[in-house]
Amino acid sequence: MRSLGASDPLLDEIGRAGPTSKKKFRNVSWNFHAWINRTKKVLPVKVSTVKLRVLERRPRLKQVEKNFPMIGLKSWAEYLLEHSPKFLLAGHSLEDHGYEETFRLFWERYFKLDGNHPVYQNFNESSWGSLVPYCLHGDEGRGKAKRPVLITSYQMIIPQEGLGETNMKGYLS
Repeated sequence: MRSLGASDPLLDEIGRAGPTSKKKFRNVSWNFHAWINRTKKVLPVKVSTVKLRVLERRPRLKQVEKNFPMIGLKSWAEYLLEHSPKFLLAGHSLEDHGYEETFRLFWERYFKLDGNHPVYQNFNESSWGSLVPYCLHGDEGRGKAKRPVLITSYQMIIPQEGLGETNMKGYLS
């Protein structure tokens, strides 16, 4: 994993994948996706589908089932564990097992805030060291064609720097 800075050559290349003039904004998304595939910047994560019931308005209003593409949390986690385990394991590798103490300590402390969390009902204290704490966030909006879109994301609670740091950037007021 690499972070992109303001003067990163990759950002310049990504910018050139977009429109060549102000009049050509129609195909920006298509151009960008074509560039990603052409330059092999695609991560090998599994894209699966989920059946959802949606309302179709044409030719008449009716409810239908459609397969929507998704990248599951498991697919992302498997990729990260193989290629960048420190991202998921609070800065530790799979081999050093330091994450077990970090996660156990997190769940001990979190119990004081939310003792009714499902972790405490579904898992024994002896397994807390193997439970990765993460936040899940969902938001819905509308795409360009005024179609509803649901985006779900997750974030590790404990960053690579460990328990002494936060995964939030910016200022807390």
